Amino acid sequence: MRKLLAMMAITMVMASVFFGNVPDVAAGKASNVLSAPLAQEVDGTFTFKELGYSERIMIGPYDSARILFSTPSTWQLTSGGKITLKFNMSHTGAVSGGSVVGGSLLIYFNGTILDTVILNQVGPVTLVLDIPAEALKPVTDDGRHFINLFFDASINCDEEDASSSLVVSDDSDINFQFINIAPSVDLAKFPEPLYQPGALVSSATVIVIPDKPTVLELQSALAVSAGLGSITNGQLITSLIPVGDLKEEIRAANNLIFVGLPANLPLLKNVNLPVPITNDSLSVAGATKDDGIVQIASSPWNQAGVVMFVSGNTELAVMKAGSTIGVGHIIAGTRPDVSVISNINPDTNKILIAETRTFEELGYEIATLGDEGGQYLSYKFPISSEQASSTGAYLELVTSHSDLLKFDKTGVSVFLNGQVIGSLQFEDTLEQISTTRIEILPNILRRGTNLLEIVSDLQPNNNCASPDLNGSWVTISEFSSLHAPTTTNSLNIGNSLDLKNFPEIFLSGDNLSDVAFIFSQKDKSSWGEASQIAYLLGNLGKVALPDLRVAYGDAVPEDVLNTRSLILIGRASTLPIIGKLNDLLPAPFANGLDEALQPTMLVNYRLLPGVNVGYIQVLPSPWNSERVILAVMGNTEQGIPMAGQSLLKDTLASKLEGNFAIVYGDQLITTDTRLGPTKDGLAGQLPSDLVSTPAANATPSSEGEGNNENQNQPQDVTSRINWILPVIIASTLIIIGIALIVIRRESKLKIVEKPEQEQ
Repeated sequence: MRKLLAMMAITMVMASVFFGNVPDVAAGKASNVLSAPLAQEVDGTFTFKELGYSERIMIGPYDSARILFSTPSTWQLTSGGKITLKFNMSHTGAVSGGSVVGGSLLIYFNGTILDTVILNQVGPVTLVLDIPAEALKPVTDDGRHFINLFFDASINCDEEDASSSLVVSDDSDINFQFINIAPSVDLAKFPEPLYQPGALVSSATVIVIPDKPTVLELQSALAVSAGLGSITNGQLITSLIPVGDLKEEIRAANNLIFVGLPANLPLLKNVNLPVPITNDSLSVAGATKDDGIVQIASSPWNQAGVVMFVSGNTELAVMKAGSTIGVGHIIAGTRPDVSVISNINPDTNKILIAETRTFEELGYEIATLGDEGGQYLSYKFPISSEQASSTGAYLELVTSHSDLLKFDKTGVSVFLNGQVIGSLQFEDTLEQISTTRIEILPNILRRGTNLLEIVSDLQPNNNCASPDLNGSWVTISEFSSLHAPTTTNSLNIGNSLDLKNFPEIFLSGDNLSDVAFIFSQKDKSSWGEASQIAYLLGNLGKVALPDLRVAYGDAVPEDVLNTRSLILIGRASTLPIIGKLNDLLPAPFANGLDEALQPTMLVNYRLLPGVNVGYIQVLPSPWNSERVILAVMGNTEQGIPMAGQSLLKDTLASKLEGNFAIVYGDQLITTDTRLGPTKDGLAGQLPSDLVSTPAANATPSSEGEGNNENQNQPQDVTSRINWILPVIIASTLIIIGIALIVIRRESKLKIVEKPEQEQ
């Protein structure tokens, strides 16, 4: 009987899954990146968790932890800061003289020891330590501060069964005392103050363009966005808006980068620029009219912010200035806040990279893992687009190691761009020097800067040996090498083109030199989405001098069509170029309409009025078989950011596949129209209150003739599929029948077993 009840319960659960209430899905909006203020009020106190520390158990006899972070450049630290350390020590084993001594904890700040704590108390402890003034100055190359914790439980080694462990709570905190100072306006320090690695206080930067930008002004703004993505590793919050939308609250909460001709940005007359705007132009001694000018000044609207002006007296000059942002440190002239750019040479970034390079040739010396050398090494190296798309790459590590290692417990892992590519295992042999070749799978190498990481887990033969004896170590020779061949094989994207390959499909060329953004001159929301996509491409491609192009949808130059991959952003009705592509799109648009048809679907659903959705489509370019076209579109202006965010948000981008997707808020539905007709239209998978269906006597077509009066009459469509209820009922009856047979069979067996037991 229990089995019968269980089966019936399962059936009821299945029914509730199919017939239960479906929660309403609210129309989503693109995240407002302007909501992360720079000038936020902070009291200078941060928990270890906010510093990036993850709570863990420190185990004796020796263990350590390090926390790295940056304070805002507008803070001048003063004495009086404190660290409140909360930890819990546990100890097992012998107790000497009635007291517990589990070891000691050494606490450092920027290399200065703050205290040595004798761990003689089991249980939670709170300790408050003063930070001396001499420890406030960073000693790292990148200007970050650090906290070091060293757990020394070697005292346990004198007792055979003694063991100590320590947990430092992530609720521990550090308090800084500081005074606010004006932000740096030295271009040599750029991207500071806009960006600092590991910053405690988040900041945002808004790129401001004219209300009616020219093509080259928009192109320069996207180049600035791509450059920011490159030099900040994608960790800076950015957005792009027209100057008319630059409200007072936005000015007061963000750093600002104005891009455009002086005459088109009159608001800058309120800024105390080192080179002021006079008669709608800029005058720098010795500069020509086509020289780009980059300058930086304190913001009049935000005491902790800055204003950059990327400009010049001609559109060519603006383009030169915009392309320099990705270089990083900007070389100034006679004063630190102004730089004049006479020319840019994006082709010079196409440097011929040797196929085989030693670590020494990459600029790295011999390095040692273990003990005071730490357990982590990293190497950065450039790769060309040809090398990134080739096969046959490998890493050859030349290493030596200590004989005092516990070889069956020791290992070294090797990562490339976050992916594990191999490991090293050592043996107890006479050979201390060894060479290990690690093959690199295709698609792990990336065009631009690559990151190689070597992480060790070194175990000495004697765990109680003092680290000062340097008994556990592995040395990585500077004669280790990387081999990345170059081939001329080109990829014919054809039917292999897939949305899941974004953004890699746009990173095949150097400096985005084969990418063009196409949008309407009137769709302002498409400009912001283009900026975010350019930022992503700049980050992943590590683009120093962006060479991307921009065109409006009603005037795309022939050389752009023939030589570049296109990213179309906007609505079909505002992009005349769609007329040339409509028959090739996975889901074409009816003439003059912004709603995509689905000719491969047996059923086409219509979106009800007021419903905003985004569309993502990808296809080979009809003008160049080696190029691609990505359409990022919406049925309304509000639908455009939905489509754009599906490429930018990891939670949505991970779901992209096929060649066509519909985005509604945080809901994403994909298909591949190349696989032939499917039973249900994609729009039919959206909540039923969003769609209607054509009348039965309507004859839909790919050209939109089916948009007749009958189709325009909305009809309620149930979101439940008709065959589910009969299937559930039939399944229930079958399950009950099987259960009865099982119960009857078990009853007979019991009747037979009972007489046998009596005998």
